Amino acid sequence: TQPCLKADLYFKQLIYGKLAFLKMVTGLRTASGPTPCLNLYRRMLDADPNPPQKLREIIDMNTECDVFISHASQDKINFAQPLYNHLTNDENKISTFMDNESMAAGDSLTKEISDAFSNTKIMIILFGKDSLEKHWPLQEVYSAMSLYIQGDIDSIIPVITSKYNKEQIRKRYLKKFSLISDLLIHDWSDDDPEKLAQIIKTRLEKITKKTSTTNPA
Repeated sequence: TQPCLKADLYFKQLIYGKLAFLKMVTGLRTASGPTPCLNLYRRMLDADPNPPQKLREIIDMNTECDVFISHASQDKINFAQPLYNHLTNDENKISTFMDNESMAAGDSLTKEISDAFSNTKIMIILFGKDSLEKHWPLQEVYSAMSLYIQGDIDSIIPVITSKYNKEQIRKRYLKKFSLISDLLIHDWSDDDPEKLAQIIKTRLEKITKKTSTTNPA
């Protein structure tokens, strides 16, 4: 029995070594979707009764996300994190991307955000009093606008988080993002994020239903 266990361990380590090399050469995703390497990682997760933690992290980080939360760092604790928690709780179970929850140490921020965009159905844009001047939120919004116009993102929901100067922020938003100025702007209120999570869930269900009708199995 002992030689068999050693042989099994050796064989498993050999497979994971080959997968790591393949990942380095081909990556896990391209512009057209997941590579065969990612599919092999998923099959190994199903086949291995005791998979390495790193394997689980790789699969989790490359699972398609229905919702992407764009936010400035100042809005993370009070707005982005509570919304993420409500979207992903046991009741809603909506796959959601938010940078600190969906990434591991050493990951490329640009690459991970790009990968998440390629799988997103709904983009949530949290606008606070400072976010319209922040580099990363602006880059995410401009990318989302482009994908939305191309039809690669189904819906964008702008949300004003600030309790003060809301009308001023609204005017700045409409001026800076005129291409999507016709979208309904949601105001964060005391009953959010639960209410907002339900709005997102309802919209996602409509998108899923529309997609299944347009592309029947």
